[in-house]
Amino acid sequence: TVQAVRTGIDRRGRQEGVILSVVERARTSVVGTVHKLGATTIVRPRDAKLKADYILDSTDPMVQYSEGDLVVLEITSYSDSVHPPRGRILAQLGQAGDPKIDTEIVMASFGLTDVFPGDVQEEAERVAREIPIAPGPNREDFRSWDIVTIDGDNARDFDDALSLVRQKDGTFEVGIHIADVATYVQEGTALDKEAFR
Repeated sequence: TVQAVRTGIDRRGRQEGVILSVVERARTSVVGTVHKLGATTIVRPRDAKLKADYILDSTDPMVQYSEGDLVVLEITSYSDSVHPPRGRILAQLGQAGDPKIDTEIVMASFGLTDVFPGDVQEEAERVAREIPIAPGPNREDFRSWDIVTIDGDNARDFDDALSLVRQKDGTFEVGIHIADVATYVQEGTALDKEAFR
């Protein structure tokens, strides 16, 4: 978000203006790789749209990092026509190329957290208690079936599953089970708003 003033209209009839100041930045942190360049340590962003390397300022002494580490960098100053951008390391994610840190990279890149606000936690617990278990016109009870998730061990949610039932003629029926999130999360609730955050 910027503060700007209109200066006129161009020859095609479009408004022109001058930016006076930056009020709010969309990006306050980046995920990148640590590199040593002589006496200077830089963080090179993973996002190819970010062209500049960030000069490393002082960092939290509790955060350990080394060459090639992927880190979360808090931007302390943005680049201008003379100075490169600068930042300090908030967290060390691991070595580049380590598949075990993919989730952390995505979460840090998009500003996501695995800690939810209290109202969201409370609502999730309340909804879990209130879900009708009895079958209805659009609901069948499959709890007696053998159903297995197809989501991996490290999945963030377990909402896809399969079942296999032998039919009388010897063929098999494959059941595909997908959680109906809309049944549990109503529009405009704390859970709904958190999902869109």
